[in-house]
Amino acid sequence: TSTWNGFLGRGEMDGWTQQERKDAFAWYLSDIATNDCTSLSALEEAYIRVAVKKCGVLNFAEATPSLKAMALNRRGIYRDRAISLTIKFSGINNEDTVFVENIVTNIVTYSRAERGVAVGAYSAKLLALNATNEILLTHCDYAVRMLYRHRQCGLAGVNMLDNLFSARIEGYAMSSNRLEFANFVLGHPDARDFNIRKFTSVTNQLLSSGRPLVQLDIGEGE
Repeated sequence: TSTWNGFLGRGEMDGWTQQERKDAFAWYLSDIATNDCTSLSALEEAYIRVAVKKCGVLNFAEATPSLKAMALNRRGIYRDRAISLTIKFSGINNEDTVFVENIVTNIVTYSRAERGVAVGAYSAKLLALNATNEILLTHCDYAVRMLYRHRQCGLAGVNMLDNLFSARIEGYAMSSNRLEFANFVLGHPDARDFNIRKFTSVTNQLLSSGRPLVQLDIGEGE
């Protein structure tokens, strides 16, 4: 079901109003967010999976703090979905950028897939931004530079990062910075076929352009 009425029912049931049932659902999310979920039964895991999925279906943005806690829980489950929804329901600001950075750089706690979700979801949000507000643009620039600074922290989301840098960093598309990144990916032992196809095309484009490649000072030390 894709509505609160379909999920929780209408009106009062068993002495609970719909709002009270909604509040109970929110409490359940906050309770499981920091629990040790490594020894749950299959049924308990299924409940959590459905609960997290419902947050997305119902656009339950009020659950963002719980989803964020779930995403940061070292002993949590379905963290990839929690990461995706946290980014979806959050904005573009320095706090959210730090949240993404903590996941992207933590190669011990998070899997490549989880870090890829963080990179992909946040990059997509930054790419879709169409704003003239100077503060928001400053936050966007800070986020792009953070991702650039950690671009060689494994291969999570590297295809999306190339798209983001090319779109959001002036001159990047025809720069030696991009060639250096492409060579990093192609030389990495964990590069997958789709990475190789993407960055082989990038290197061919750059080396066959007949144009000198600019070297950009993007301020990695910031």
